[in-house]
Amino acid sequence: LTPTITIRELDFPVAALTTGSLDTVRGLDRERYREWAQSHFGDSYALWKSYTVAVLNGTEAPGLAKIKATILEDFGFSIVSVGEASTPIKSGMIYVRPGLNDQDLVMNLLQSSMHVPIVIDEATTTRYRSDIVVIIGESEKKFF
Repeated sequence: LTPTITIRELDFPVAALTTGSLDTVRGLDRERYREWAQSHFGDSYALWKSYTVAVLNGTEAPGLAKIKATILEDFGFSIVSVGEASTPIKSGMIYVRPGLNDQDLVMNLLQSSMHVPIVIDEATTTRYRSDIVVIIGESEKKFF
């Protein structure tokens, strides 16, 4: 039996876990994922390349920010930084710069991928020099 990963409550392609593949991140087949995102979001997918995203890991589990950044990159976003939050946090949060094109669609996509609160916040996005700031908290570890 080949083990598979379950990414709860998300409706995108998931592949069998493999080892040594640069195009598979925790069981997610990146090529199929990119194709799925392009087919579902069309013109918006191309627009999202202009959106910059900072991803922070607010847990003590290493590597979660990199995994989330890879997934967001496959959705078409431009990742500008990946790092650690200054302190561990219980629940994640997403901050979005006010006035993004397709803001509602972007927020729905981000909400469906993390199920954490989203806040329109210019101060946080300016601090991290990005359009979107994603912070992974302890409660999101179960999705990785």
